[in-house]
Amino acid sequence: MNPRVALLLDNLSVGGAQRMTLTLAGALARRGLEVDLLVCAPGGALADRIPAGVRHVPLEATPGMYLRRLLVRR
Repeated sequence: MNPRVALLLDNLSVGGAQRMTLTLAGALARRGLEVDLLVCAPGGALADRIPAGVRHVPLEATPGMYLRRLLVRR
């Protein structure tokens, strides 16, 4: 069983943190890790750039989602 890592992003809009996280996710997947990319807001300009081997996990909107998004931004 391969090690698993989860990376969390607020969204997949164009930004440095998003691009760096996608690059990191792809590199980890190529090294044999199972990578889950958790995304708070669906869609975005970089949604089609999720690397092969990385599992995209859109988080469902819940009553506490707004608070979680604020915490991710900090």
